[in-house]
Amino acid sequence: MSDSILDKQWMTLNKVQVEDILQSITDLNVDGPRPVHIGTDAQKHGKFMDFVTAAVVLDPGKGGRVFYCKTRIPHVNSLQHKLFTEVGLSLEIACALCDHIEADQIQVHVDANTNLKWDSGKYHQQLAGMVVGHGFKAVLKPDAWCASHVADHAVNGKNDSPSVRRNRKKTDAKKSKSKRRGKK
Repeated sequence: MSDSILDKQWMTLNKVQVEDILQSITDLNVDGPRPVHIGTDAQKHGKFMDFVTAAVVLDPGKGGRVFYCKTRIPHVNSLQHKLFTEVGLSLEIACALCDHIEADQIQVHVDANTNLKWDSGKYHQQLAGMVVGHGFKAVLKPDAWCASHVADHAVNGKNDSPSVRRNRKKTDAKKSKSKRRGKK
């Protein structure tokens, strides 16, 4: 990954651009330490894999703030590669935050299941080991809501406006229709 995740364009769920993600998270901790949850999810789009890394700063009893950024990577050929890239992106922002807040405030959510009946289950110990080895608490499915819900929400465009979603559905329907015609 040539570009740092810190150099990416970070946004809120309302699509407001964030100038400096580290400063924004630090500012939310001025009145006292708040839990910071970080997770990444990915979605395949053609020959590329779009990764969304989410950072959620909770204010217990009052809600929280969500920030996210997108990273597009070509040629992610396996589930293992996808999962390790997700954790790597999450750890990059988590490590950068350690210069601004305490590491014990940060939890890294891993989009892997502890149940071995799921394909991701065979990697959960390695992925959790990466997180713990960096000094953070690892949160795995089914408790990894930051990766499996917040980041998933953004990577699948669920925070897009209704008109953007309608246009995407129309485009997808046209692509699907043209593919079916080509197969005849």
